[in-house]
Amino acid sequence: QTAMRDRHHLPRYFKPGVGVEIHWRLAPPGSPPMASPEELWRRARPSGLAGNASVLCAEDALLHVCAHATSSHHLELGLRPLCDVAALIAKYGDQLSWDDITSRAVAWRCERGVALVLSLAQRLLGVEIPERAWQALAAVRPSDSLLVCAEEHLLDTSGMAAAVGS
Repeated sequence: QTAMRDRHHLPRYFKPGVGVEIHWRLAPPGSPPMASPEELWRRARPSGLAGNASVLCAEDALLHVCAHATSSHHLELGLRPLCDVAALIAKYGDQLSWDDITSRAVAWRCERGVALVLSLAQRLLGVEIPERAWQALAAVRPSDSLLVCAEEHLLDTSGMAAAVGS
C-alpha cells in the first residue's frame, strides 16, 4: 500500500491494442509537473471514448507530455513525445492558450522541460511555436549547445528498448 501511495498511477493495464494508466496525479509527489489534481479535474473534458472517462484539457496535456519526457524519462523515449506535441498542436492549434501554457509551466515548476521539448519539436519536426510563448519562456529557453546535446541524447536508440516499456 505504501508503494502505491508514493506512486502517481496504478500499474499499466493492457488489453489488445491499448494500454491504460489510471492516474491520481501527473507525477510522483514533489516532482514536476506540480499540478494539483483538483485544478486538473476542473479543466478536464469528456473523452468521448467510454462512459464518463475524462482527459486532460489540451494545455494540460501538452505540459504533461513535455514534463513527462524530461522529468520522468530524461528524453529517453525517442521522438514519441515530440510527435505527441506536434499532434496536440496540430489538433488544437488556435484553440490553445499559450498564455495558460507558459504560466502553468512556471507555476508547476516544469518550465525548463517545457522549453526544451518545445524547442526540440520545433527544431526536429518543424512544429510552429508562437513567438509569445518564446517570449514568456525566454529565461529558460535552451542554448544551441544544449539543444545539440539533447538532440543527440534523444536520438540515441541504444537504451530505447528499456524506456519504451515504461
